[in-house]
Amino acid sequence: MPQEFLTQEDLQKVPHWARVAFAARCVLLVARQLRKFTPPMPANFLAEFHNEVALVGSAGDAVASAAHVGQAPESQLKALRDAIQNREHSLPPPLQSETPDNPLDFGLAAATAAVEAALVSPSDRIRSVMHASSAVQNTFNAFVSYSQMPLDRGGVPDVFRRLTILRDFEQVREAAIQEGWTDTTPVGQSAFDRLMRVYTVRKPGPNTDRDLQAYVDLLEDIGINIADVPRTPEPGTENRWQYVWEDRKHAERFARELGSRLHDPSWQVHEFEIKEEERGPLAPLTIRSMPTPEGIYFRLEPQSQERVMKYFPNAKLGGETKLAEQVMFPSQIRDDYERQHGSVWNQVIIILSGLSEEAIIERLGGVRIVSQKGEVLYERLPAVRQR
Repeated sequence: MPQEFLTQEDLQKVPHWARVAFAARCVLLVARQLRKFTPPMPANFLAEFHNEVALVGSAGDAVASAAHVGQAPESQLKALRDAIQNREHSLPPPLQSETPDNPLDFGLAAATAAVEAALVSPSDRIRSVMHASSAVQNTFNAFVSYSQMPLDRGGVPDVFRRLTILRDFEQVREAAIQEGWTDTTPVGQSAFDRLMRVYTVRKPGPNTDRDLQAYVDLLEDIGINIADVPRTPEPGTENRWQYVWEDRKHAERFARELGSRLHDPSWQVHEFEIKEEERGPLAPLTIRSMPTPEGIYFRLEPQSQERVMKYFPNAKLGGETKLAEQVMFPSQIRDDYERQHGSVWNQVIIILSGLSEEAIIERLGGVRIVSQKGEVLYERLPAVRQR
């Protein structure tokens, strides 16, 4: 695991409730990431996993509330601490261990430390700093462990989470100095609201399907995993996203290359500010339809196959484990099926991905079926909230 990157000396520079609020912020970051993680395991183990993730989130919320009012609700906090410490280890390996070495264990350790920091008297600076430091370090260890787990296969970059935690700390430290906080000053989570200057690449007017495909292809060509990216809703749409850059030069380079590929110089960099970065899939899974004299073949694109396997390692692509599987519906069978059951699209999606549409919508950014000419035959995307 990494060396300590925020020291106890650093944490001594902020007052008590600012430290507690920061510890809560860290725990809530872990809880949010763990909610996105669904390890392959039997249903009874999965239910227990989600219960323990909920404990992390509940602890973070309770500690944040304590910092907001400047007073610790002892009975609630102690009950949460006891629930974490007395839980039964009913999870299968590698999520079960005597010592923390996986993201859930580190998250629970961070939650316990944050609770202890909130319970300590503001005058007990040594213990306050010690517990807050433990919460911070266990938070970062959780993200490192998460990114290295073979069950996830698409982890969160350590550098991104490290920078997020450091930015939050600098935010609260500067506010404490500017506003003259003391050890008894309550600190709400609004102390971490910050405007981040970011950049997107877009052109005037709506994007065509061809534009979107070229946009996604270029992101993948430069090594970006579109299953988990910083993103913002595309203006004027209800279910499309755009990639978010923090470096203008990188965004400008992308705009030039995309314009060159599409022979369209109207792609430009747009600058704006956001309070908090959102992450998730950028584009839907893509299924290609290929007409033949016998019927229509459907095939899940290789990049989409890889994305399914990253998030659902046990999924049976095409009903088999081989990635090259295709499915064909002869014209007569398809016509008969649609007369009796309606559209064949849902069955195509289930057979090729091994997943329900609901799972694809929730975790993988939706799905679309396109013809060889690029015509969208079927599309189902999750709705996004405009900022």
